[in-house]
Amino acid sequence: MTRMQPWIAKSLYAGYPALVLYAGNYEAILLPSLGGHLIALRDTARGFHFLHEPIAMFEGSVDRAQSESMVAYFEQPFAYGIPVLFPPNRFQDGWFQFADRTYQLPINEPETHNHIHGFFYNQPWSVLETGIREEHAYAILRQQVDTHHSVYKYFPHTFTLTLQYELSAAGLQQQVDVWNQDHTSMPLMLGFHTAFQVPFSPHSQPEDCRIAINIGEKWELTDRKLPSGRKQKWDEMEENLARAGGVYPFAHPLDAHYNATTGPGPNRAVLKDLRAEAEFVYETDPQYTTWMLWNKDAKSNFFCPEPMSCVVNAPNLNLPDTVTGLVSLAPGEHWSAVSRMYVQPLSLHGSVEPISEQPTLA
Repeated sequence: MTRMQPWIAKSLYAGYPALVLYAGNYEAILLPSLGGHLIALRDTARGFHFLHEPIAMFEGSVDRAQSESMVAYFEQPFAYGIPVLFPPNRFQDGWFQFADRTYQLPINEPETHNHIHGFFYNQPWSVLETGIREEHAYAILRQQVDTHHSVYKYFPHTFTLTLQYELSAAGLQQQVDVWNQDHTSMPLMLGFHTAFQVPFSPHSQPEDCRIAINIGEKWELTDRKLPSGRKQKWDEMEENLARAGGVYPFAHPLDAHYNATTGPGPNRAVLKDLRAEAEFVYETDPQYTTWMLWNKDAKSNFFCPEPMSCVVNAPNLNLPDTVTGLVSLAPGEHWSAVSRMYVQPLSLHGSVEPISEQPTLA
């Protein structure tokens, strides 16, 4: 059923409390108690599911299939929806220095002896406010970090982080705000492990899809998946990824790090469905200066374009902050970024031939 007027409902998603926002043909589902996860964004008129979800149903009992899916979610929450990464990606040995202070984060990726993905993707978030305004349904979630917060021992700063989602007939808007309420400067490093469903249409196959992203320079990664400080040349797949027509999302396994291109207009990742003749557009704030791109094993029906405000392991690179994107947030200072998601008719800017079968992976 199409819902023209925006509204908000409380519900359950696999038994977990959920906030459901409706506007136009869109539906968005937030899980405040599970990391503030935006777990679903859907076009209800066409049955499109734009984000990779652990289950396809909510409200009511959880059957065995649903339960197994949520087990997979808890094993790898970064493969679903839009997890918050603060700080994002990997830090060598869980250690870095900033403004003469040493930070030791937990080693939660033992195979690389790194810390990965920060603190808030699995923390409960408080619901600060919900409502309807100017044809938008909105919800604001908050993390209030002080000496009593569980992350303070690793990140000893007093600050507030809010996450606001607004849904309208034009799509979804995400706004992030960070206020430094400490007496010292704090390092600001933020990202999102956004997971696209491929394909997003129930009538399409992965082979019907293309992904196009405005990537810039590629960072060379070590065997610990950390930037070496050097840059690499693109391969043929990356050349096509940066073109308007895009590239097959599963041409080969991808786990790579890039600067975002600079210039007029927002950073963009666009998932195109040739069969559905529609494309899902992810416009990120220019303050997200880098992308991490990940498609796991290139066989899992999701693709993660991850916008980040800085380079992976930024404080540990012997490079200027103007290069790494590391932000020093002064006492009393406020940082904000706005991103958008929406569906629109397919635009290829040139012909793209569908592939009849999945290519053999190297």
